[in-house]
Amino acid sequence: MFFYVQLTEKVEVEPIYLDGKHEKGNVLKRTLEILEGKWILHYGFIVAICSIDHVDKGFINTMTYNFVYQVTFHAVVFRLIEGEITPAKFEAHVDGGMMFSIGPCYIFVPDCHIIQSQNEIERRKLFQKYNFYRLVILKYRMRDNKLSAIASLKDNNNIDGDDNNLLLFGEKIYSNPKKDKYL
Repeated sequence: MFFYVQLTEKVEVEPIYLDGKHEKGNVLKRTLEILEGKWILHYGFIVAICSIDHVDKGFINTMTYNFVYQVTFHAVVFRLIEGEITPAKFEAHVDGGMMFSIGPCYIFVPDCHIIQSQNEIERRKLFQKYNFYRLVILKYRMRDNKLSAIASLKDNNNIDGDDNNLLLFGEKIYSNPKKDKYL
């Protein structure tokens, strides 16, 4: 899910970027380079910085001799929520399941969370590359600034195991407009 939030982060700028004339512009440019595409622990993955509201006066880090500025900005962040029902783009059939993607995140759906009434041939026909399907996010994890998740095509509240009560999970939402000329 995408959120629009205000964040405050410290940005370390090397002295080579500070020439006196364009100091503020270089700090802003360096802020974009450092923070876009970074995972911030409680907020999520920064997709884009929309505006930079305030840059405090910097100080010199005595260990690295770089300038450190505290920057307040608005950004669009991406964060998965466990139990969230979300559309995801189908990427590939892999051993033991299927791969989907949502923005910067790759999602694995294991075979045990795929509708069991379908055999492998039917599944390969049903799930086509670049089409979007509904998934339920089960767990996600951040490692080395890369987000990955595991999801299900089944409804977790489906106690009796009947695949006919699937509440549209795994249903094709929409497909690639380049391939489908009627969309």
